[in-house]
Amino acid sequence: MRRVVLASLVLLALSGCRIEMVADLYSSDLRAVALSGEILDTSGTMALQITSTSDCDEQTDSIARIMDGIVDSFSPRGCEQRGLESFLIADIDVKVLHAEESSLSSLFGIAVEEYRGDLYMQVLLNQEKFRTLNRRAADRYYQEIELDESTMKLNLNNDGSRPIRVFVDEAFVQGAPVLSRSFQVDRRGKLVISLSNVSVAHLGDNGWAYGFRILKPESGNSD
Repeated sequence: MRRVVLASLVLLALSGCRIEMVADLYSSDLRAVALSGEILDTSGTMALQITSTSDCDEQTDSIARIMDGIVDSFSPRGCEQRGLESFLIADIDVKVLHAEESSLSSLFGIAVEEYRGDLYMQVLLNQEKFRTLNRRAADRYYQEIELDESTMKLNLNNDGSRPIRVFVDEAFVQGAPVLSRSFQVDRRGKLVISLSNVSVAHLGDNGWAYGFRILKPESGNSD
């Protein structure tokens, strides 16, 4: 079973907090979850900005307490310097589940469902856990996370035996703005989709945002 790797970056900056999430998705896993209803426990990474790598141990303990019960299996593995910024790096577990599954145990998740041969993918936000995270962040850093200023990026990898077509609405694809278009993803190819600001705001307000749709073979037209 291939893993869905979710990487999210929580920036605790003086001007406010934002989240940058990157998810690596595999077409075969999305199809398996959509058709079987199984839930995948998958691995991921979180990088959280800290004041300095010199106080890594103190920051690790503080952030681990904030994240306790917010994300599954939050496991810090050290700090690193990226240019002028310092980050705490942690491994986490992320769930990929069927859209009809009502229980999301972590902060973020991926939901999939099949309808008339197409696969629909959504990004999920556990709003109760997000409120808890905001309370804890405010207590520790005197500010809340601003989700509407955050970035959500999805890397879709086609690990199937043939090309697939992917339909995207109002997003950035390979860095370019797209209103409504389908894309071919060749075997072993990758499509990079960044949610629009409207979609990210919808995620914060409603707990879900549309990601993309994998078309059944006969429903996509070539570009």
